[in-house]
Amino acid sequence: MSEQRTAAAAIGAALGITAADLTAIGNDNTDLHNKINASAVADAAAQQSTDLKNTSVGTAERTARLLARRLKINPAYTDALGEQLGIVGPEDTTDLAAAKPTLTVRALPHGVVELVFNKSKSDGVNIYSRRTGDAGFVFLARDTASAVY
Repeated sequence: MSEQRTAAAAIGAALGITAADLTAIGNDNTDLHNKINASAVADAAAQQSTDLKNTSVGTAERTARLLARRLKINPAYTDALGEQLGIVGPEDTTDLAAAKPTLTVRALPHGVVELVFNKSKSDGVNIYSRRTGDAGFVFLARDTASAVY
C-alpha cells in the first residue's frame, strides 16, 4: 500500500490530492486494518470459547449419565425417586417399521441428484428408484447420512 501512497503524493498536486486527503485516507486505512485484526482475534476467541463450552457440556453430560446409571442399579432406587431426580425420560414410542424420513430431492447439473434426509432415530434409510419401464421400485442403497449421488 505504501507504493500507492508514494504515487498519490507524487501526482497528488496534479489531481488535487492534498496532504490532508492523504492523511485522512491513511488514517482510515490504518483503522480498517486494526478493526480487521481485532475482528480476527475476537473470532478466534469466540471459537475457542465455544470449543471449551462444548467440551464442558460433554463432560457434564457424561458425569450426570454415569451418576444416573449408578443410581438406577442401586437396590433402593425406584422410578418414583428417578422421577424426582429428573433421571427418568419419556418412553420412546417411535415405530421404526412405520417411520418415514423427511426427504428433499434436488437436481444438480450432469444428471446428479442430491438427497437430503432426516433419518430420525433409525440407523439409515433405504433408497429406491423407479424409472420409466421398471416393473417396480429397485433398491439402490442403504444410506446413513445425506449425500450427493
